Amino acid sequence: MATPPSIGAGGGIGAACQKEGATLALDEINAKGGIKGMKFELVIEDDKGDPKEAANVAKKFTADENIKVVIGHVTSPTSFAAAPIYQRAKMPEIIALASNPDLTKQGNYIFQNTTTQLVESPTGARYAIKNLGKKNIAFIYINDDWGNSVKVYFPKAVEELGGKLVARKPIRPMKLTSGTY
Repeated sequence: MATPPSIGAGGGIGAACQKEGATLALDEINAKGGIKGMKFELVIEDDKGDPKEAANVAKKFTADENIKVVIGHVTSPTSFAAAPIYQRAKMPEIIALASNPDLTKQGNYIFQNTTTQLVESPTGARYAIKNLGKKNIAFIYINDDWGNSVKVYFPKAVEELGGKLVARKPIRPMKLTSGTY
């Protein structure tokens, strides 16, 4: 099993959710003798939150005959870069955090274990309108694969809930380093 937590965009999220979660699960499985006597090893590579690096990690994982499944990548842009490589290799990838709903359309070996923007964006819009009582909403989104899915679903939900989108502004993705978000 392999996981590519990120120190780039999504840094702390990747390390905490993927590395620590996978380590805990594998320790528990291995302590009980593994599955059908087979114990597991966790292989970790950092995709640095960079789609090009994510593709390199995916190529490295798919070239290793001992790696059978991947948990990751953290962000939608890195997941989109890596998914076609895993799909071609018929290596299952479980995406734990990236929420663009089109990720699983990359093939039948690509899975998501998280809510997508089909749920998250309407939930945010509903909270702003129903809980906070806001009707006129300005909307800032990150101009990447994740933000562009938010750009589709959030405004639609605002309008369906009777709100009005008064401004919409894309921003460039930031380069983050370890320990920052």
